[in-house]
Amino acid sequence: MNNIFKSYIKLFIKSWVETLGTIIFLIIFTMLIMGMLATPLQLSLKASSIKRETSTWQEQRQTDGKLSEDFIEKFFTPENQINGSVVITKVKDKEIKIDFPIEGWFSEKSIDAINKYLESLKVEIEESCNDSNETNCEENYKKSEKNSLVSSLFNSYKIYHDSKELILSINEDGEENKLKINEIFTPTAIEILNSNNRSLNSYIIDQIISQLSSFEGNSNFNYSNFNNVSKNFRDSATNKQYLYFISSVGSLIQNSQNLNNLVLQEGRLPTENNEIILNDAFMKKQNLSIGDNIKISENYEFKIVGIGIKYSTLSPIGFSSFSDSIDNYAQIFTTDDFFKSNENYSFKNIFLNEEKNPSWEQSTASGKRFRFWSETYVNNYNLDISINEILTESSSDDFPLIFNSGSAVFKEMTSHSVIKNLTNLYIITWIYAVIGGILFILAFFFILFVLKKEINNTRRQLGVFKSLGYKTSELTWIFAVKTFITMIIAIAIGYLLSMPFQIDSATKQFNTYVIFDYQIIYSNVLFLFILIIGVPLIFSLFSYLSIFKYLSEGALALLSSGPKKSNFDWLILILKIIFWPALIYFFFNWLILKILKNKNFGFTFRMQHAFVSTGKGKFALIMGLFAFSSFLFTLQLRTMPIIENMIDGAYNIYSPETNHLYNFKSATNMDIKKDGLSKNITKPDYHLDFVNVNEEGFNSIKDYVDQNSLNKNDDYYYTSLASNLINAAAELKTEINKNSSNSQQINSLSSIVLNFAMLLLPLEEGQQKLAGLKDDLINSNFENILKFLEELKNSPISETSLILIKPETLKGLYLNDIAQYLCVSTPSETVIDCTNIEEYKESLLSSFNTNKMSKKDTPLVDLNISDTLKTLVQTFFMTKENINPFISINSVLFEGQKEALMQVLPFYILGNSEVDIDESILKLFDTTSKYGGDLKKIINFSGVNDENFKELTEVNDDYINGIISFRLSRLINKNIGDTFEINIGNKGLKQKIKIVAINLNDTMLQNVYVDYKVTIDKIGKNLSDKDSKYYFNEINSTKLASEGKIDFADIGGSINSFKNLKDTFSFASSVKEPWVGNILDIFVRNLDISQIPALTGFEEIIREMKENINAPKDINFFMEPGVISLPILKSVIDELISKLTNSMLMYILIDIVLLTILLVVIMNIIISDSINIITIMRSLGYSNRQINWMVMGKYITGAFISFVFAFLASVMIWYIIQAIVWEQFKILILVPSLPWIPFVSLIVLGAIIYIGWLAAMFQIKKRPLTLLVS
Repeated sequence: MNNIFKSYIKLFIKSWVETLGTIIFLIIFTMLIMGMLATPLQLSLKASSIKRETSTWQEQRQTDGKLSEDFIEKFFTPENQINGSVVITKVKDKEIKIDFPIEGWFSEKSIDAINKYLESLKVEIEESCNDSNETNCEENYKKSEKNSLVSSLFNSYKIYHDSKELILSINEDGEENKLKINEIFTPTAIEILNSNNRSLNSYIIDQIISQLSSFEGNSNFNYSNFNNVSKNFRDSATNKQYLYFISSVGSLIQNSQNLNNLVLQEGRLPTENNEIILNDAFMKKQNLSIGDNIKISENYEFKIVGIGIKYSTLSPIGFSSFSDSIDNYAQIFTTDDFFKSNENYSFKNIFLNEEKNPSWEQSTASGKRFRFWSETYVNNYNLDISINEILTESSSDDFPLIFNSGSAVFKEMTSHSVIKNLTNLYIITWIYAVIGGILFILAFFFILFVLKKEINNTRRQLGVFKSLGYKTSELTWIFAVKTFITMIIAIAIGYLLSMPFQIDSATKQFNTYVIFDYQIIYSNVLFLFILIIGVPLIFSLFSYLSIFKYLSEGALALLSSGPKKSNFDWLILILKIIFWPALIYFFFNWLILKILKNKNFGFTFRMQHAFVSTGKGKFALIMGLFAFSSFLFTLQLRTMPIIENMIDGAYNIYSPETNHLYNFKSATNMDIKKDGLSKNITKPDYHLDFVNVNEEGFNSIKDYVDQNSLNKNDDYYYTSLASNLINAAAELKTEINKNSSNSQQINSLSSIVLNFAMLLLPLEEGQQKLAGLKDDLINSNFENILKFLEELKNSPISETSLILIKPETLKGLYLNDIAQYLCVSTPSETVIDCTNIEEYKESLLSSFNTNKMSKKDTPLVDLNISDTLKTLVQTFFMTKENINPFISINSVLFEGQKEALMQVLPFYILGNSEVDIDESILKLFDTTSKYGGDLKKIINFSGVNDENFKELTEVNDDYINGIISFRLSRLINKNIGDTFEINIGNKGLKQKIKIVAINLNDTMLQNVYVDYKVTIDKIGKNLSDKDSKYYFNEINSTKLASEGKIDFADIGGSINSFKNLKDTFSFASSVKEPWVGNILDIFVRNLDISQIPALTGFEEIIREMKENINAPKDINFFMEPGVISLPILKSVIDELISKLTNSMLMYILIDIVLLTILLVVIMNIIISDSINIITIMRSLGYSNRQINWMVMGKYITGAFISFVFAFLASVMIWYIIQAIVWEQFKILILVPSLPWIPFVSLIVLGAIIYIGWLAAMFQIKKRPLTLLVS
């Protein structure tokens, strides 16, 4: 038997085409699957193992929510100081109570400050209500301000340290203005809040949750609560910046089971507050061990006592590729007492201590991040009424809503931010696994096919061995061992070759998906055993069983006849029915064959049939292999667009040209009430204008402004005057600087004099008066200069001077004019020419920082300029040369052909927690593209035509026509033509929407698009000026905001190097107050006259100037330069997608090689089996082309039919996957209709067949004709 085994091994080696083809096929097969699947499979398996050790949950709360105004009014305002236990709502006629502080919430000092603050608003309230038609206006205004202040005080306590002072602006300098954080509440209230993350919202939720387990039928209800901190920390010793996510090991509040428990991997749990547990990936990357110390704050070191993770923290939280490194991201777990105690190592002492750590406010101002919040997890909740319904719906008229309606405080586990990331990982793993499974099936049939070919070539020898007494099992064993050896060798080599692909996948594609440690090259012993030993064993076992059945014939049959024909016609028929294209194909083939036989036509077609009729099983197998190959190929080609959509879904709604957007809800004063939209009297009314310059007949904003500044009645006439005045001052200052005979004193004095002149001179006369001062300044004529200043002092400040001019008069300034103003006003040793903007820009780049101008350039005063001016100057030196942005005041100038305005309103659907007010938006836009721009150039609508847009303008008493997102249509299970009711805002404004179209590209968001005028006419009847004024709060633009190249090694740094390209920004300011002086002043508020003898006697005018440069009561830079354009945001995602795309393309190319090898070997076998017939036909004079068509024709036509079926099957599989993923995870996978896929697939697979055919014919042609019949 050993000799027989050795003989067959030698035979296999000699059959080098089949053997080499098999080995190469298996090598590439392994390399492909392992390179593609190893990393995501490893991550998914480890995440799943952690999940198995976790007490999972049904729902969680990750945000505090917002308490309703009525709830605050009834239970938390100073006049409603309640103590003891209070019933706040009822559930199933059972009371829900909250324990209130015995002394009430607010201290006497804070109550007094609140009352005085409300009293100080009396004049403002009267003025606002004089312009309003609202009934009970003053009462409602005062109530709104009071509730807002109470909410602010609770929020302030949560985010600021105890010694922080709040300024309530009761009067200018009174001590009653100041209220320290630790003085707001009573001692008992402070104790309550401190035990609940300093959050009132958390306290209320925890109180309600703790009572629900006592309800009948809800006895198994579990809940757990955790506090979290997210902060970045720069280690002064190493200058490394870290991002820390800190949470408690156990639940701070729970009833029984500890949900979302810590999975301890090594070490022990912390017992002291200075002990922590870390995630293993951070420890490995930072070369840390258990017992080491690390800093999480500059003055505090913590000891590492263990390694662990939670399922809810497997993915990085608050991580940004723009500013963070995944190597420096740490998940830290502390003792539960860390968040409760007041000792040295405690949350309060470390993070809320002003002396030891900056407050949240200071952190934000310095570019640091620091926030903390609570998370509540619940499980086994079995009441008919959901927790969200308890929190956001009123049980009766006696009890107000606790939280604002429409806000889903608790969401399903799949909505957790980390679980969403893990879900994407699981989906990608499953997609790759499906592709790997199909390759597995291909590999099995391929090997089986080759083995049967080898058996057919040695049938007579096998018959001899059987006649000598060898058993079938012994002969079969030889082939099984051959399969096992071949596969072990091939898989081992393939695994080694997959390592570069694994490294690329682990370090570039999936490196930010998880924060636990994983192998760059997956080398788990069990995994390698299954791969290298287990898979060959499985293949060998199936091969053994299949070949055993194949060889179950007598010795005589093996010696005297060909392979026996399997009598499985019934099985073939069933398969034809299942794979119905095959049934159709065989029916037409039988019909054509029957007709041709009767007519004695179609010799070639009949010969094709003859070639396959004796080997139907072989034909079916080859067609099956080709079908699987086509299925795999088309599946892979569609995989990348689908994965791209999953990762890039939120950006798919925008057209490729869309560059940036601004949301300026803070600058609008719309209020959503139960009876419709109205003005919010408590918010400033900036009287915003929206001007489509294209509709006015201009191509650009600059053309519009310049052409509307020529005459006195033009809107921008005073903009032109201001520009002329500043330009004249710049020219004069330049001449003074260039005159080398001028002393340092005149250079310095001229800056102050010209600054005063620009601020105080009436714009109509300013240029002329500066011309009269020119010679005096150049010639250092101090007497005349003082006369000029005396004239300024004695003249009343004009209403058209920059210091007093109001927004309705001066509607904007150019940025270069502001830069020239600054150049003129600041004496400099380096800047000579103030008319040369680029020269001045270079000077600023070297001398300006965000806090103050360099003292080198400001020898007289330490400049303390306004925050707005800082922003404008930074914008100036970040703006590309030859671009001069226009800063408009109380208006939005836009190009309607490139930009579009919208009014966006939040909505929710009652009873559907998925469609909540935080995630769902009603978007009002101009369907005419005249007054609001062309949204169709902004939004990437799919499945929407022009007729649908026309339908949006139809007026109906019952509903408003709308275009909804694909995701929303699935969430509410509605189609085109259906209607549904939404609740706009949180005060009960209901509106029916009829679906006229579904935007198939919008798979991630919950949007409804409606016509602006139709909607405003229906729900905005309370807006008295709705016909003369537009209310928009968002602009989307295709105009470039910036240019630059992203460096993915330093994303944050590269963004800072970007150049601004925007030609306009917008600024809002109180319409009745001056706005320019406060922004532009660099001297008056800091001026010390004692240092400037020339200004002695001018104290009065300087005092008056100081009074007039106070900031307007309301000011809002709502369209500022800090916008990050979508291409920049998308480029980071595109980088990830490109890595996945490149990998997938590489895998597809490898697949092509794999399929080529497979079909070359198979075609070689087909041709070899037909050698004798081919030889005879060649000797009869048939050309190679004719012979090949006779031999291969059926396979080619059958392959085409197989391809059609495989293509349809691949599409169907994607829709099945789409349905499963939606049902399980509520993630909508968009299956794109890509018309190029079938053509590309057919061309590639046709080329593979052609290569296989050429290879087989080459084998025939290279041997002499006389040897082919032997």
